Order: sequence, then C-alpha cells, then structure tokens
Amino acid sequence: MPVKLDLLLTPPRQPLPSGEEDGLRDARVAVIDVLRSTTSMCHAMAAGCRRIMAAGDLGEVTELVESLGRSRVLLGGERESRPIPGFDLGNSPREFTSPRLKGTNLIMLTGNGTPALAALRHVRSVAVASLVNLGAAARWLAGAERHVLVVCSGQAGRFCLEDAVCGGMLIARVLELLPEQDVELNDAARVGLVLAERWGGDPRDCLDQSAHGQRLKAMGLGEDLDACASVDALDVLPFQWGEEITLTPPQVEDPEELSPVDATSGGQEESRER
Repeated sequence: MPVKLDLLLTPPRQPLPSGEEDGLRDARVAVIDVLRSTTSMCHAMAAGCRRIMAAGDLGEVTELVESLGRSRVLLGGERESRPIPGFDLGNSPREFTSPRLKGTNLIMLTGNGTPALAALRHVRSVAVASLVNLGAAARWLAGAERHVLVVCSGQAGRFCLEDAVCGGMLIARVLELLPEQDVELNDAARVGLVLAERWGGDPRDCLDQSAHGQRLKAMGLGEDLDACASVDALDVLPFQWGEEITLTPPQVEDPEELSPVDATSGGQEESRER
C-alpha cells in the first residue's frame, strides 16, 4: 500500500475531528508557519520551555490565564505582526532564545499559526515544523505507515509563498528518506515540490520576495527573516497533545502530566514598558 504524502496549502477552515472517517487516525501531521509562529515555538522549546499552549483566539488566552494563573505563564504573540499589549513577548523568534524561557509555560496567540494548530487539536499525531527544524520533522514524518499531511498556516486563511515552499521542502526531504517506498502525492504536494526546486537552495530569497516577508522588513523586522530562513538550525520537534505542545512524542500512550510552573516576572514588566 502506498504512503500518501499530502500538502494542504491553506489551513483547515474548522476544527478537524479525530477518527477513522476523516482519514487522519493513522496520519502524521506537521503544521508550518515559517513567518513566524512555528519558528518561534521551535526556538522556545530549544530554550527549555516546558510547554506551549496554542490559542485559537483571545478568549482562549483569557480562559487559560484564569485557569493557570497569570504568574505561572508567559504570554507571547502578535496581531498584524506587532506585539499584543499586555503580553510578555511578541512573535519574533529572536525573543524566544532567552534563558528566561527555561521551565516556563507559554501561551501563544498569533494570526495564522496558532489557529491552524488549534484546528488540529483532536488529531492524534501533530508536530510543529518550520525551516529551522526541517530535518527533525522529515525524519519523524518518514516513519508514517500510511499517511503524511503537511499543513500550511497561510496568511489570513489564504495561500502564502513561504509556507508552501517550506512544505515542498519538507515533502522533498521525506521522499529522500523513503527511496524504496511507493508513495502517492496530492496535487498540492507536487506544486510544493516545484516551489522547493525554485527556492530550496535559497529560502531567504523566498522570504524576501514573499508578501509577509516584505511587510516584516518594512516594519524593521528584517532580522527575523534571517532567523526564520535558517534551515536545520535546531534539532527539536515539538508535538501537540490536545491543547498542549511539548517535546513528548505521540508514540507515548500516557505522557506524564505537566503541571504549571512559575514563569519569570521580568517579561511582564518588560511588556508593560513596551
């Protein structure tokens, strides 16, 4: 039986259930938001963050803060690419390399990446992928027995260049790891491979030419593009379990329950100063 390699160029419009009927029970799924949330999540985990909760909207952030306690969490995210007032961090991957992330609970809310992850909460095997952990994501996806699905977060529900290129690069890496395997690609995956052929050797040029990348540069955030274009800079692979993202792989049946820990207070003070 061939392994299906599917690319979804735009995010799900509604939450996807788990179950035999949707074809995702045995799938390995990777969610991409190159600019910038999945890149920032990978850096946060590499810096020692204990868990991330990807919120679908501001109401979910409020509920999580009320449940966990404001002193026990850091808040990170953006609206229109700018930090959200009252949050501790924005969405720049350069902010998520600090030692202050170690051992923290991080709630994130972004315009594209966190809603895409929230829509996939009921899918069993979901990983957080980007250019910075391309190899780690590909190795895990190549272990799928039946179905690989790569989901692009897109931009405001629409196609965006950088996610499609990253998705194509990821599909290409998986194919390299399955040289003897019979595979079945959907049309979007074939498009992704064409885009990867064009920009895979120079992903920074892709980010420079993308609409989102140009907007970030116009806002003075061009250094973020350098961080986001660093292919295989990190050997981490975060996994989403329901509402939580940790480094615990989905093969584990009963992961140890993660309890809240105190986050540093310095970020809250810095947020107010901004």
